[in-house]
Amino acid sequence: MTSREELLKKLDFAEWNEIEFKSASSNAPQSALKTVSAFVNTTGGIIVFGVSEINGKLKITGVKDVDRIQNQFLTLTRNPKKFSTHLPILAEALHFEEGHVLCFRIPEAQTEDKPVFLNGDLSATYIRKGASDFRCDREELADFLRNSSARISYDNEPIDTDAKSFYDKQSLSWYRSKFENRRKKEESDLKDIEFLKKHGFIIESKGRQVPTRAAVLLFGDQQNFQQCLPKMVVDLHWYNHRQEDYCPIKRWNDREIVEVNLIKAWQIIIDFFDKHSLRPFVLNPVTLQRVDDPPEQLTYREAAINLLAHQDYGAIGRNAEIRIYEDKVEFNNPGNALIPRKQLLIAGQKKTRNPMIVNAFRRIGLSEQAGSGIPQVFTNWRLLGYTPPSIDDDKSHRTFRLQFPKHKLIDEEQSEAIKATGAELNEKQASVLAYLIKFGVANTLDLMALTGLFSSEAVQIAESLVTMGLAKQESATEVKFVLAKDFESTEKPKIPPVNQKDTKTTSLMTVTTIENEILMLLNEPKSLAQIANELEYVDRKNFNKNHFRSLLKEGAVAMTNPSKPRSPKQKYVITEFGRQLRRT
Repeated sequence: MTSREELLKKLDFAEWNEIEFKSASSNAPQSALKTVSAFVNTTGGIIVFGVSEINGKLKITGVKDVDRIQNQFLTLTRNPKKFSTHLPILAEALHFEEGHVLCFRIPEAQTEDKPVFLNGDLSATYIRKGASDFRCDREELADFLRNSSARISYDNEPIDTDAKSFYDKQSLSWYRSKFENRRKKEESDLKDIEFLKKHGFIIESKGRQVPTRAAVLLFGDQQNFQQCLPKMVVDLHWYNHRQEDYCPIKRWNDREIVEVNLIKAWQIIIDFFDKHSLRPFVLNPVTLQRVDDPPEQLTYREAAINLLAHQDYGAIGRNAEIRIYEDKVEFNNPGNALIPRKQLLIAGQKKTRNPMIVNAFRRIGLSEQAGSGIPQVFTNWRLLGYTPPSIDDDKSHRTFRLQFPKHKLIDEEQSEAIKATGAELNEKQASVLAYLIKFGVANTLDLMALTGLFSSEAVQIAESLVTMGLAKQESATEVKFVLAKDFESTEKPKIPPVNQKDTKTTSLMTVTTIENEILMLLNEPKSLAQIANELEYVDRKNFNKNHFRSLLKEGAVAMTNPSKPRSPKQKYVITEFGRQLRRT
């Protein structure tokens, strides 16, 4: 599970979201149980006993009685009075010169088993945020309970309103016309109420016929809809610049707030995309009619339906967003995925948050067949030759982000670099190698996105590059491939990184507008939070990833406490190199 080298590599950093270190020299600490709850409720992690913090650094100090402490901890975690569900924890003892270390791999719990809480007390439910364990608040608990399969789906709950007058006739008429076109008008004679009953949109509850939540969300008139959903459906933004130049001060160039039922919302989203799409003049060679839809639009439409169908509509205060940039389109949704990310890329039946809404869209052909939505958009994007979409499934903050970068995976320069290797590569091998050249590393999810294959088959593609001497596997315990050193040292064109207008090197580097604003702020030490706040960035994680991290990596800014990079007191200052780059 964990080699000495990997453990020592992790010891170079303070605790973070996927690992927690405990000294536990004599006993299994009770505080570790909170971490177990936090890990299983989020994305899993590793708890390490036998490591202590000494002079600001993590050191192997060892545990005194390996068998006793291991059995003590496993007994606690398997006690049904301690935890609300069974936890298949894997344990391993590692023996080093400095002492014995115990590693416990804590898996993420299944959606239906969450929340996992302590001592029979639902309020003792924890989630992992960064390097800390937090007790769930009421909203977070409500999210867990909505997603659990132990109760009726959220969108199938009855809504206490008049079943005969809750709906918008125009919306239902539009839906029925699409439905009848696919079903050869077999239900065209049914009255609206009969149609809604037949398809489960109207049910009986407490002796009355009432609509389900899905029915109101899909077809509700404005009054009933807003009572059912007191927030916007989606916030649409269009920017006439690249994502890297995003700044709250500039804001958007066009915006539309959508607060209508999902049928109307879908139509507004499509109109918004059409309004801001580049439409090349193309004729159908057979019909000689103009082909107006850009190829990307089909992918965006499927992603938009995915956003509407799988949104957590009970997450009040957190809104869905679609952001259109020159070089990227983002779909941001409240509500994390209910299955692991790898399963998202495999077609097939999957647990869904809103099964009634999903089925309603499928009946009229707006959504792909069961479980194929995400795989289909990845396939469409791959066939266009673009860098694969990225998935950010944040289970700590219960959000889901799907991003479509409009960059060719293999451009002219990369094609020359691949050709220079002299290797005969098939299409999938070339795609993986191009990705490694551009990003430096690829994990299982990346390989699946690049090839469209199952995980084992996708890994075999990367392994074939290892055999050719073009790549190497960086870790023995997890799938992570990087470029081979021999290939890195060969003469090849410099490939500019995605989302960067200018190639950056330590000898010649240009900064974006936002990066320059960061450098202008650092005449005195400031924390990352202070920098983000002064530039009015709410999403600090996105700010760090897209704007700040490159400055730190290239040496334009430096840490005030480099020996403890993840210290909560960490601050940053501009370097001499950064001053040379800064534009006044």
